[in-house]
Amino acid sequence: VYLRNIPGKEGKLEFKVRTILEIMEKNPGEVLLFGDDVDLDPEIYAEIVKLHPDRVLGVYIHMVENRPIPETFTRYWTSLDLALKEHMAGRLDSEAVSEIIKSLMDE
Repeated sequence: VYLRNIPGKEGKLEFKVRTILEIMEKNPGEVLLFGDDVDLDPEIYAEIVKLHPDRVLGVYIHMVENRPIPETFTRYWTSLDLALKEHMAGRLDSEAVSEIIKSLMDE
């Protein structure tokens, strides 16, 4: 989900945390959070994990600026990194990983 807030009383961090929590309230179950280290994603996701540790299966942060992130978050650089980590976690089968590898090779 791509989140942008309209300038107003609420800061960016508060807006994004509130919006993600609203989405989670409407969609019960566990979630994976994907973001990057360019802006506030690590801080936003840390708040979500603090509020709902039982619902967050994992947090993936795309390393762009290589800034520090919480140790419990998973760093990734490419879609293949994500695929392999999700395969090792048992959430992505070998066929899907093969398709991702093929797609990358085609590029």
